[in-house]
Amino acid sequence: MRLRCVAVSLFANVRIWMFPALALLGAEVSAQSAAPGDSGSLRYPIRDKKPNESSSYGNNLDLSDPIQKEIRYNPNSGRYETYKRIGDLWFPTGESKSYEDFLKQEQKQRNKDYFRQRSQQSYAAGSSGTDGWKPRLNISNPELNKIFGDGGVDIQPSGSATITLGGNFNTIRNPQFSRRQQRNGNFIFDQKIQLNVTGNVGNKVKLGIRYDTDATFEFDNQTNLGWQGKEDDILKEVSLGNVSLPLNSSLINAGQTLFGVKTRMQFGRLSVATIFTQQKGQTTETEVTGGAQLTEFKIQADNYDQNKHYFLSHFFREQYEQALASLPLVNSGVVINRVEVWVTNRNADIATPRDVMAFMDLGESEPWNPILNSGVPGNRPADNEQNLLYTDISNDPSVRSKATAIDRISSKYAGRLEQGLDYDILNYARQLNETEFTINRRLGYISLNTPLNNDEILAVAFEYSYNGQVYQVGEFSRNLPPNNTDLLFLKMLKSPIIRTRVPIWNLMMKNIYSLNTYNLSTNDFKLNVIYADDTSGADCNFLPVKDIPAFANGNPLLRVFGLDRINRQMEAKPDGIFDALEDVTLQAQYARIIFPVLEPFGDYLRQQFGSNTDLADYYTFDALYDSTKWLAQQDVKHNKFFLQGSFKGNSSSQIPVGGFNLKPGSVKVYANGRQLSEGSDYTVDYGLGMVSIINQGLLQSGAVI
Repeated sequence: MRLRCVAVSLFANVRIWMFPALALLGAEVSAQSAAPGDSGSLRYPIRDKKPNESSSYGNNLDLSDPIQKEIRYNPNSGRYETYKRIGDLWFPTGESKSYEDFLKQEQKQRNKDYFRQRSQQSYAAGSSGTDGWKPRLNISNPELNKIFGDGGVDIQPSGSATITLGGNFNTIRNPQFSRRQQRNGNFIFDQKIQLNVTGNVGNKVKLGIRYDTDATFEFDNQTNLGWQGKEDDILKEVSLGNVSLPLNSSLINAGQTLFGVKTRMQFGRLSVATIFTQQKGQTTETEVTGGAQLTEFKIQADNYDQNKHYFLSHFFREQYEQALASLPLVNSGVVINRVEVWVTNRNADIATPRDVMAFMDLGESEPWNPILNSGVPGNRPADNEQNLLYTDISNDPSVRSKATAIDRISSKYAGRLEQGLDYDILNYARQLNETEFTINRRLGYISLNTPLNNDEILAVAFEYSYNGQVYQVGEFSRNLPPNNTDLLFLKMLKSPIIRTRVPIWNLMMKNIYSLNTYNLSTNDFKLNVIYADDTSGADCNFLPVKDIPAFANGNPLLRVFGLDRINRQMEAKPDGIFDALEDVTLQAQYARIIFPVLEPFGDYLRQQFGSNTDLADYYTFDALYDSTKWLAQQDVKHNKFFLQGSFKGNSSSQIPVGGFNLKPGSVKVYANGRQLSEGSDYTVDYGLGMVSIINQGLLQSGAVI
């Protein structure tokens, strides 16, 4: 048994690893000094492997890492630099070490290789029966042999256990709370166990346990203890744990996900199966008419599509509400021509790696850092020449070089530009292809198919036309030669550090909500904006407010937030139905609902109350936009808005049943009350939880399935 403790911040992880063979318990290490070249003083000497020498722990499969690592000495800097090679192509990793650090790393690696070699040799010796440790107990009692059979007790455990200890203490400086209520805290204790145990007692009892606290489904954890009798025994089988009851009769439904005791006995030609179990499962029903499934949704206001939608610049954010003020017309004057998107290379993609440097204020006419201000006031179109930043760095070789860029910027701007906030270097950045994001070319924002992690960087270069004039922000990859290793200057849309008081936080759009489906049909699509009123206890599609013109006469919230301005004939007459305008209020392909205002439940809602600040403070959900999503969810007093409605999917022979990893045989399909036959009328993918209707006559007839 080996214990390893890792302390990170306020947490300490204790991991317990269990292996069937623990040969290191009896390892011996010689403390005698050895002369150079003498390998006999150590029981497991360290030596170089000779060419073409076969390893006793090897195999015939070459699973070595194709990326080779090499450390080179740089005489100019006097440091050891790390490179990686793929074929004939070399990539610098940006990692460099001094001579002392290099020696420490080499010593650590040699010790690691030495003990790995000892472990492998001891494991091989233990598996061959000559050495090692294995929990095995022989059974010599004749009475026990009748029950368990011949042989001994052989238990082989493996797995890991992780224990997390920590604390979470918060201070909320709210004068409405007492001093004791302002401070609260709690200790964190979490444990994760992954355990696999196999074994047998004699030749009659078999044991199998699989347990994982992080298992997606409860039935993934299996416990099986079985006893198997001989051919002439009356008691044939005894099973405990996860059992099954297969039945050949159609009169009684066979049980699924059973946990209990099962026995099987035989008296001559009579077989008796007895089972005493608990069914650990549930039954759900899905009804489909003509292949189209009706789905209802209810989305809380705090559940916006996070880390996926970003304005390309503050210029487009400032123009957003004005451009959508006269729907169905979009008066923006903007056409996005080209966009290149770069993100942190989490997938180790080597197709388009590039070292880039991203700047928050690049292209902004009103930069957040005043040292970059050009002195010309006003919110002008985004362009590289709108402030002093690009002019200062574009022709500076020291900024172009990754080795000297950070030092040069620090000295150039007297330390007033902070790495991780104003700028950052992204090593081996990955360029997204055109299928991984979409562009709203008239409103100037991009939507990623996959959300980013909080510590990832998003940077872009784009070109657009505004009122007939062409502008560019950042540098495209074609602006530098293919083999050039200089840094590419880009516009940063997301930094690796979350700071809600910095303007870059506002570039992430918080007015887009996803229905978690695809290819949404606008037919039979219904949407309402609801407010959960605490006073009446009812869900209202209006605000119970009097003497405020925006909410007079029970004006629906759908109309207040600008989602109902026109009718089906595209006339400026609200009809009480959601205005499904493609790429404006709806993205049908990705099933996204888009508000035509930036902060619908925040600043926009506050403006509707006019000078009545008391009512505005009571209803407005400001924390949703000036705080992280997690902090906004704690504001339960204002988190009262949600989107509610339903949609009907397109007709399809593929019907999801609302679950994954289903038990085989657990899905039954009926058409107008008549049970269908699996294999001839339908097939089931139990892993994905998908039913495929192969009898097309059922779909064409419009039967209720």
